[in-house]
Amino acid sequence: MVYRSKKLLGVRNPVFPTKKWQQKRKQEGIVKNVVEGFKSVAKTVQGAKKTVLKLLKEWLELEPAYLALAYKPTEQESDNNREPQFILPPMAGRDMKMQKKTIVLDLDETLIHSSEEPLSRYDFAVEVVIEGEPATFYVLKRPGMDELLRQLEDRYELVLFTAGTRDYADAVVDRIDPYGAIKFRLFRDSCIETSDGRFVKDLSLLGRDLRKIIIVDDNPNAYMLHPHNAVPVSSFVDDLYDRELSSILSFLKVVQYYDDLREAVRHYVIKDPLLKP
Repeated sequence: MVYRSKKLLGVRNPVFPTKKWQQKRKQEGIVKNVVEGFKSVAKTVQGAKKTVLKLLKEWLELEPAYLALAYKPTEQESDNNREPQFILPPMAGRDMKMQKKTIVLDLDETLIHSSEEPLSRYDFAVEVVIEGEPATFYVLKRPGMDELLRQLEDRYELVLFTAGTRDYADAVVDRIDPYGAIKFRLFRDSCIETSDGRFVKDLSLLGRDLRKIIIVDDNPNAYMLHPHNAVPVSSFVDDLYDRELSSILSFLKVVQYYDDLREAVRHYVIKDPLLKP
């Protein structure tokens, strides 16, 4: 409260604020509101900045793969390539009649773990030639792998898609899938390689409806173009008590009846709000 220089009964008494004081207080209030407004805007901008930086980072990670996909052929090339160039043959036979959906399975650290160094525990070893040199790989199957293949064979079209080389992957898959539950095998040469050496699996090149595809992979780089189709799995090394494939099997047995498998992924798998519709 402001005092005037009036004396009543010899005592300095408080009276109503002066007009000048009221104007000053009003100006201070306006300034305070403006400052608070700027603080609020600054917080919003800071939050938006973080979001933009995160999205920019994701774009920069995706950009090499998107550039590869965004290539526009010349008119002559378009005339010569009217039909889409898919990397799988059309679905046929029983799978077509049943209108099966497609499960894309990664190999290393998803279904198995392998090493050129002898493992303390392993199921089998394969000998392959890598870049002209013979090599032996010791392979440990992930717990639940056999049951996963056995139960999914009649429910889905199973496709193996690995960033490994053909010779290596064929040698391993011949051992883990002797009865041919896996209908097709795709290798490193079917991946898109980014400028920094990452391998991306473009599901749109499979020639299947993206609503009816799920990819199971331990490497987020592999499914960076199709996160809504991905069921992530932790990398397997040697945990014999690992139960992730059993959990994924239970999940896939239920969601086979979804019209759009991406809805199932959104409901049960994706936690990142940026990936939700």
